[in-house]
Amino acid sequence: MSYKIERGFTLLELIVAIAIFTILSLSAYQVLQGVILQDEISQKKSDRLAEIQRALLIIERDFNTAIPLIPRDDSGLSSQMFSAQPNLLESDDWGVSFVRNSWQNPEARLPRSDQERLAYRLKNNQLERMNYNYPDPIPGTEPFRNEILTGVTAFKLRFFDNNNWQTTWQKSNNLPQGVEITLKLEDFGVIKRIFVLLPLTEPLTEEES
Repeated sequence: MSYKIERGFTLLELIVAIAIFTILSLSAYQVLQGVILQDEISQKKSDRLAEIQRALLIIERDFNTAIPLIPRDDSGLSSQMFSAQPNLLESDDWGVSFVRNSWQNPEARLPRSDQERLAYRLKNNQLERMNYNYPDPIPGTEPFRNEILTGVTAFKLRFFDNNNWQTTWQKSNNLPQGVEITLKLEDFGVIKRIFVLLPLTEPLTEEES
């Protein structure tokens, strides 16, 4: 009668197999961590782009609905139709204030006007939108403040009037025909946008800006 001898793995073979499995596991873990990290970075960039786009849409809506109205009050905002200058409203850079129309208030159900007095300023690297419920609020009324964009290091303005771009605005009781806003962001660099406030005699082109 013959016996079949069954031979198992030696200790050395087991150690080699465990070492190979460990190396493969570490490699797979590093790949997984890389994928997770890239996904987090992509999500952060996507969220940031959405924040920038949302802020620009708010700014566009506000400037495109600006109206030639002079507020009647002695509050902190200048009682002028359109005010824009460096350090306005204690801004760290430029500040701007004006009144816009088309603030939806169906059947006047909300305790506010359909005209909105608002302003923009840069404060602590945050672009702030300030607004009142009425274009002529009671003196001493504090505005509502919303930080619409973070990571902003510069906020500049230029003004289009009589077919020319101007770096200052002296006609406080008039609206410019257009406004160019320049934002410098910590992560995306410089962003420029042009907004029309009044009908232009000629189309405003990028070359003119």
